[in-house]
Amino acid sequence: MVLRYSFHRIEEKNRLISFGKTCVTLDIDWACDEIVEYSVKLLEQYDVKATIFATHESSLLKSLDREQFEIGIHPNLASSDNYEKTVDGLLRIYPNSIGVRCHGCLQSTNIFRLYIRKGLKYDSSTYIPLRENLYPWLRLKKLVCIPFYWTDDTMFY
Repeated sequence: MVLRYSFHRIEEKNRLISFGKTCVTLDIDWACDEIVEYSVKLLEQYDVKATIFATHESSLLKSLDREQFEIGIHPNLASSDNYEKTVDGLLRIYPNSIGVRCHGCLQSTNIFRLYIRKGLKYDSSTYIPLRENLYPWLRLKKLVCIPFYWTDDTMFY
C-alpha cells in the first residue's frame, strides 16, 4: 500500500482513520540501483504497492510506475548543518514527493515545521516496535504522522 493512500479523513480529535491495511516501505539508504531493482522486481511480481524513501538520485526510482510505487524523501539530517538545504536537495530530485522519513528517525518540531513549509504532507519517522493497530495522527495541525512498527536494523543487528 502506498502511504499517500493509507488514510482518508481527520476526526475531531486529530486522529486519522486508516483503511486497516499494511503499508510497505523501503528506505534505500544510498543502495545502488541494482540492489534496489531486486526489491522492486519482487514487489512487482506480487503486485505489491510500496513507498520508497530515497536518499539520493536514482534513475531506477525515477522510472518506476507511480501507480505502484510512491517516492518519498529520506534526508540524513543528523549529518547536516543545514536541514533546509538537505531537504531542498532531495525535493529538487523528487519534486512530486509528499512524504518523508528522516534517516535515523530524527524528529523535532522545527523539522516538522520545515516539512510543512516545503509542502510535504506526511512524515513516517516514528518507529514504534512491534506494536499492533498503529494509526496515523496529525502534527502541528498540518503534517500527518504515519508510524511504522518493523525495521531491519533493530531486528537483525
